[in-house]
Amino acid sequence: MPSRSMLSSRSAVASAPPNIALVKYWGKRDESGNLPAADSVSICLDGPRTKVTMVPSDADEVIWNSERLAEPLLPPYQRVLDALRRPPHRVRIGVTTSVPVAAGLAGSAAVMAALAVAAADYFEVALGDPALSALARCGSGSAARSVPAGFAYWHRGALADGSDSFATSIAGPEHWPELRLVALFLDRERKLVSSTVGMRRTAATSPLYRRWVEACNEAAPRMRDYILARDFAALAAATREQAMHMHATCLTTQPPILYLSRRAVALLETLDTALPTDSWSATFDAGTNPIFLTLSQHLPDLVAALEELAPGIERLVARPGKGAALEAGQPGDTP
Repeated sequence: MPSRSMLSSRSAVASAPPNIALVKYWGKRDESGNLPAADSVSICLDGPRTKVTMVPSDADEVIWNSERLAEPLLPPYQRVLDALRRPPHRVRIGVTTSVPVAAGLAGSAAVMAALAVAAADYFEVALGDPALSALARCGSGSAARSVPAGFAYWHRGALADGSDSFATSIAGPEHWPELRLVALFLDRERKLVSSTVGMRRTAATSPLYRRWVEACNEAAPRMRDYILARDFAALAAATREQAMHMHATCLTTQPPILYLSRRAVALLETLDTALPTDSWSATFDAGTNPIFLTLSQHLPDLVAALEELAPGIERLVARPGKGAALEAGQPGDTP
């Protein structure tokens, strides 16, 4: 571990993408370590990326898009840092992102994945991708999936210390160049029930929860096979089934949790009649913004339909992208 004097002139910069879950992370076997109850599968997007810069400071602080985070919001960042540092090394963390907060794009995942990579470089701790993924998970569970490139498989693991709960790459982004993801930002408001609270309530009160966990563990290896085979029809059907299963489980909690809006459901119903069912699919995380999957040859038809059904609504079109990585940077880059 470098000494305080050695760290006084250091900086580290890393970036990471948001990821979209096809098999969901919804429920924890251990909340303190963000250890999932089931395996999950996701795709990293090729944009936008979130950048994290670390420089020395007299006290831990986080500057998010030029706004200082309140102290109660710092513990997830400190959990990542504390796994690598020894007191009294304190840092200023600058976060630059265009990922909309609570938009269903796992924005916190990108931040914590970038932080894990930057922190390992800053404190000069050599970690492979599995260890970086496990480290990112300490800050945000889904961040485990923003470390490996392309298509990720997050292993739930079984050890109490979480060392076997990390994500690995199923295939790189070049594996399926025709795949497209389209995020539609119907609602930018923060959800009424956070993902943390929603997971906790679902696990504690839903009569469907046990079956939900079993379904995820059954679906994850199948989804991996569909990705490796580039079987879009099977991937599309399984992705939508997984999303609806998750939201149905949420509806059986006490009190019920309804993340989907009438507008989002009506949009899917209309698309079902307007487009061939094997040309697209949709998934939702804990929110009302749909993320569509399609292939490049079907993208123009999907975009045209969305323009007609949701005129003026911002969209993001992406491909599978690379995972978390170090970036070039200079001391003082932090806002």
